[in-house]
Amino acid sequence: MSLMDTETQTETDQELYAISEVAARTGLSPHTLRWYERIGLMPYASRSHTGQRRFTERDLRWLALVGKLRLTGMPVAAMVRYAELVRAGSGTLGERQELLEATRREVEQRIAELQDSLTVLNFKIDNYAEARTRARAEEHAERPEQTPRAAQPRQPGQSRSSNGKRQCT
Repeated sequence: MSLMDTETQTETDQELYAISEVAARTGLSPHTLRWYERIGLMPYASRSHTGQRRFTERDLRWLALVGKLRLTGMPVAAMVRYAELVRAGSGTLGERQELLEATRREVEQRIAELQDSLTVLNFKIDNYAEARTRARAEEHAERPEQTPRAAQPRQPGQSRSSNGKRQCT
């Protein structure tokens, strides 16, 4: 079942999950799940005979959709409005579509801005890479090739001077 089926599913959801299980599956804290329920972002969860919240597969799909909406940057108030519209039924299809289209336009604008920023970053990174390559080539051209001398064993009491010649100490 995909996220797109969240609103239209009619099957009876059989498996029930405790709030701790939903938190583990979604990455949301139990506090956040309770808050979502309190502000109307998700429908009230059914309760067990002991009063503990029980969530269904449908609830999990709804939370996945809410997570996607959060990633778009949709304000919580707009997400709550969307949830209200879904609960109100098919008479709100047009308003739901408008709300999601407005969010899509905002996401597309942010993507364009990020793409522009990425272009600038790539340009700067390429410039630095080229400058470093040129600097290494110039440094290499300025230094005469130094061939390593064969290591000569030191005699006791001798050390090498700064010019590489043996000195007595």
